[in-house]
Amino acid sequence: MEVPPGFHMVDDSLTCSHTAAQNINSHDYVLKLHKNLYGLKQARYNWFLKLHQGLLDCGFTQSKVNLCLFWKDDVFLVAYMDDCLIFAKTDDTIDGLIDSLCLDFNLTDEGDVSSFLGIDMKNLPDGSYELMQPGFIDQIIHKDGLELELKEHSTPVTTKLKSKDKDSEAWEYTWNYRKGIGMLNYLSATTQKDILFATHQCAHFVNKPM
Repeated sequence: MEVPPGFHMVDDSLTCSHTAAQNINSHDYVLKLHKNLYGLKQARYNWFLKLHQGLLDCGFTQSKVNLCLFWKDDVFLVAYMDDCLIFAKTDDTIDGLIDSLCLDFNLTDEGDVSSFLGIDMKNLPDGSYELMQPGFIDQIIHKDGLELELKEHSTPVTTKLKSKDKDSEAWEYTWNYRKGIGMLNYLSATTQKDILFATHQCAHFVNKPM
């Protein structure tokens, strides 16, 4: 990026070179970018606008609930930044969509997906997918020394609601309880729905664990 003719940078300040404008404050000048640059504050938003318009031109409809989800007939596309997942009944349908998008975008086809945003995706024989996050679970367990002797349970926590014991002392641990609950909340919202109730129970005590 270069400043236009007649201007130059002095000590990180924009200065006009014209004699008639020497007395004008340099703060009166603003440089306008005609093309978005990668890494700028609005770069991701501008990219999504371009992708959004490209998908609409291909006949897709944008979900009103999740703006990153688009569909057309029996084709579904999920977008995250410049990564996209495409789901369809046949490979020919996916290949046709990629060929259409290649007219406006420089695409790289990574083939069948095995992981996306840290989520492992396993294609089962019946056509469904199993979503797992073993790496993130290990991170939760080992990050703050929470390794325990694990035992199988029909439910991860008793279904009886618990309340704080006001007479007990605060729990003094070196690990961040609130951070741990936040990580479990994310995990329960993505792939581990079975720990949702247990996480909700533990979240009652984030203010002052007892």
